[in-house]
Amino acid sequence: KHLCAVVADRAWRAMDVKEGVQSLTGITVVEQRLYAGSEELSNRERLCSLFPDTQDAVDLTLVRRPQEQAHWLGRVQEFGLQLREAPEHIRADRDVVLAAVRRNWKALEFASPELRADREIVLLAVRPDMRAVQ
Repeated sequence: KHLCAVVADRAWRAMDVKEGVQSLTGITVVEQRLYAGSEELSNRERLCSLFPDTQDAVDLTLVRRPQEQAHWLGRVQEFGLQLREAPEHIRADRDVVLAAVRRNWKALEFASPELRADREIVLLAVRPDMRAVQ
């Protein structure tokens, strides 16, 4: 189903596209996941990296996050330690835990046991402060 069309400059980031979608549809940025083919775009990724100079347009797919996940993503992006207040199934949500740990490495303590053992998440936590491995 076609939701909307956003006319964007090649220098725009995925975040800029999400903001355009939000202004047209009301779907908040935190609810949006953008894909180019099967690859999810990071908010910082520039559109020029998605297609060659000769191509005028690119189709992106928007997947809307579940409301509860979006709610908790918003909370932990603001204050990572909000993860401690999250229900158990949210503490086991990789996207939410990654966002929390990016905001505050100490949030790793409140992740599910499986995600506390996740290599990518642990490396993200220890990067700013080696105390995270204790």
